Amino acid sequence: MLVRLGFPPIGRHRRFVTALAIDAIGSGVWMPFEMLFFLKVTPLTLTQVGSAASVGALISIPTSVAIGPVVDRWGPKRVLLAANLILATTFGLSPLVDAWIGVVVVAAAMAASNSLFWAAFQPMVTAISPPGEREKWFGFLGALRNVGFAVGGLGAGVVLTIDTLSAFIVGAYFNAASYLISFVLLLGVTTAYAVERTDEEPNSPSVSLLTVLRDVGYRWFWLANLGFALSCLVLNMAIPIYLVRIAGLPGWVAGAGYVMNTVLIGFGQGLLVQRMTGHARSRILQWGWLAFAIGFAGLAAAQMVDPGLGIVIALAAIAVYTLGEMIGSPVLATIGAEAPPPEARGRYAGFYQLSWNLAVVTAPGGFAFLLTHDLMWPTAVAVVAVAAVFTAVMGTRLPAAAAAVTNTAHG
Repeated sequence: MLVRLGFPPIGRHRRFVTALAIDAIGSGVWMPFEMLFFLKVTPLTLTQVGSAASVGALISIPTSVAIGPVVDRWGPKRVLLAANLILATTFGLSPLVDAWIGVVVVAAAMAASNSLFWAAFQPMVTAISPPGEREKWFGFLGALRNVGFAVGGLGAGVVLTIDTLSAFIVGAYFNAASYLISFVLLLGVTTAYAVERTDEEPNSPSVSLLTVLRDVGYRWFWLANLGFALSCLVLNMAIPIYLVRIAGLPGWVAGAGYVMNTVLIGFGQGLLVQRMTGHARSRILQWGWLAFAIGFAGLAAAQMVDPGLGIVIALAAIAVYTLGEMIGSPVLATIGAEAPPPEARGRYAGFYQLSWNLAVVTAPGGFAFLLTHDLMWPTAVAVVAVAAVFTAVMGTRLPAAAAAVTNTAHG
């Protein structure tokens, strides 16, 4: 079934794949009611909970940079294990929170652990997958986690429907259990295409964050990925508010758009990666930027017509927008994985993750400002246009970006 959908055979990596699927389901349960959870278990107001979450999340920025050398020193598997153990503990203790500082601590632990996870994720996938098939692997794992979030979201719907303190606490414990199970599964994961460092191996003194910053081609890649990260966050942080509050469409349209996004990625990602075979990565990305731009323009048009037609245009725009996400995600992840020297993958991955963390920190306030002043979609189109320019330059400066997608294992 997976092969027919264009995904790689998971073979002996079932434990790793299962671990990612389980923690995605747990996260899918937690994410929709995170703010409501703390409103239930604490006497805090929405403003207080929101400020605590924002303050705690700031730790993700320094963590994503600092964790890179740790990944290179200890190996991505150990860092993934640490991230899962910290998250299991955090969510297990979260029902005990009863004050503002407690929410800050939980948010900080979540943010730091997520930075650990994503800084190690890219090197780990690189270590288990053969060169030539990494677009397949990143596409598959991205689709898998997307489906996991959706399945978990159904559980969140049950919690929100019951709407009792006990139901919210069970949801938090379920998330904690998902990370604990993932931890156990990851213990048995082995790598095949890269040797993880051990504590007996010296850290490479010749590679530092400055080395990453001096890598001109990678800097262009990083800037392009920042545009991609901001574009991806539009789905959850801007589109629902825009469709309901500004375009005046029924609330179900936003939900339908999210479900469509999940289904298209879950069943179409692998097939789309197959169609990339033989084409240069930097050129493929240009089609992704075009899809994003068309999707954003379509969303802008949805408020200019009557509601019936607006619904059709909005859903079509989200479908095209999703195509941009499906094109960019596996290709950018593969470039980010293959561009660094093997001994510095952790440092590069930490810097790569910094682009996502900056996007997460700036998007909520930035999108709110743009929506309020009716500047959201012109700005979004401008961002992807600039990212397209960065991609063109990257294609001439970074060999991994100029390389063609093969979808055939080698090495």
